[in-house]
Amino acid sequence: MDCTPFPCNHGFKFYEPRVADLGLTANNLYAFITHAHADHFGGARYLKEHYHGRIMASEESWREMERIKGANVPPPARDMVIQDGQTLTVGGTPLTFVLTPGHTAGTMSVI
Repeated sequence: MDCTPFPCNHGFKFYEPRVADLGLTANNLYAFITHAHADHFGGARYLKEHYHGRIMASEESWREMERIKGANVPPPARDMVIQDGQTLTVGGTPLTFVLTPGHTAGTMSVI
């Protein structure tokens, strides 16, 4: 999932009741940050702190988030770096990450 906007409680009112229903745990919860804008990474810290899942973004997106200083929405700490063409299987479903710059230099999409 892409992370929800800040404040976290807005989007998580929808997600939180479903986390346990879906069987998501620290072993299988991944937050995929599509690009380095606060409305897409804003909930990542919450997910990490409350569910201990993994946070994924492209190298360029991590660099862009790390340059943000004094923002109302602090970016998450660097975790997983995903590369163009990298795959990840979640729940038996293979996902392929594709670099799709345009909106930001580090925008990633998933197939």
